[in-house]
Amino acid sequence: MNSLKLVVISSIACLILTSCGGGDGGSNDDGNSNSNTGTNNTPQESKGLTNKVELGPVKGSNVVITTLDGNYNLYSTTTDSNGTYKVDPEVLEKSINDLLGKMPPFLLVAATGGYDIDPNDDGVQEPGEELPLLGTVKGVISSSTLLTEENLSINLISTVISELVRDDDLLTQEKLSVLSHRLGVPDVNNDGKINNKDILSYRMSEHESGIEQTLRSEVLDHIHNNNQYYINGYVSKLESEKGVTTTGHSVYDGIAYIKLNPNSFSNLIYYAVNANSLSEVNQSYSDSITLRKNDYLIFKECVDEDRCSAPQILAFDGKVVRPYLIVSKDNVFRNDLSMMNYFRSEINKYANHVRGLELELESLKAEKEMLENERDENSGLLSALEGY
Repeated sequence: MNSLKLVVISSIACLILTSCGGGDGGSNDDGNSNSNTGTNNTPQESKGLTNKVELGPVKGSNVVITTLDGNYNLYSTTTDSNGTYKVDPEVLEKSINDLLGKMPPFLLVAATGGYDIDPNDDGVQEPGEELPLLGTVKGVISSSTLLTEENLSINLISTVISELVRDDDLLTQEKLSVLSHRLGVPDVNNDGKINNKDILSYRMSEHESGIEQTLRSEVLDHIHNNNQYYINGYVSKLESEKGVTTTGHSVYDGIAYIKLNPNSFSNLIYYAVNANSLSEVNQSYSDSITLRKNDYLIFKECVDEDRCSAPQILAFDGKVVRPYLIVSKDNVFRNDLSMMNYFRSEINKYANHVRGLELELESLKAEKEMLENERDENSGLLSALEGY
């Protein structure tokens, strides 16, 4: 079985068995922008799950938990003298339900202001050493992880990762894992995998890595000083070298409209819809791409004709757009991509199954409501009879 088949089959298995949406976007770490702004700015009580903000430990920093687009402020608190803060999962979950109505796959944790009390990260806090944090330390964390786990660190590496995925409304754990691997993040938790959990487990004073040293020398001072112009330029350079193509999308009346965001203005994106061979991935992207039910989009980003990224896939089941990554550009495509037809049919089968369950659930809710009404009527009659 060739490499493409392995990728497709693993994607289908993930889709059917875990409803993961192309990578494990809604799982632990191991949509279009909404212009309506919701807020929940009241600082929370100091109880719950304990997490950290690190360049060195950052004390007195204002921590907010928001949607990835920043439009909804869901929770706020402040770091203590050791750079730790607490998340009350009950308060956060209530805020999510009240403001969003559903659980998003990922949330953004951002800490601004305060003081870095150990800027050189030698683990020793020396008099006069602390520096003000004028910029922001960030981290993208899955909702389920943030609501159930602690000792999570947002740090120098998570800040850069957050910048790399800031425009991606189809973010998945798979994309975070690919970016972590490409940046050279080590296997911090020794589970044999490189993923977002390694970034969240990273301790700046304990662990050492090439990516930390690179970011410390090239980015750290600019975060301290809030030089966002430099940071944006640095991230753009990283995107061209390490990034995956970010995507935006909207779905209206059973049609998906796809926007592809090149990592550099000079890069070209080539694509094809329902391609039968890789040679068909040759249309130059310039405007929104339309997908209808069971369509799939294959695209790649190129610096020039000899330097292109590994292909990426977006599949549309008529309701949801799901992304899939082919990790290596050395994957060999068969001339006949008949597996894609199977792929599309499995997506459709899964979607139909989910819709059937949704209809069954609605029917059960209606039946429950009817039985409750009958119970209330009978209780009223019983009370009336007892009065005679």
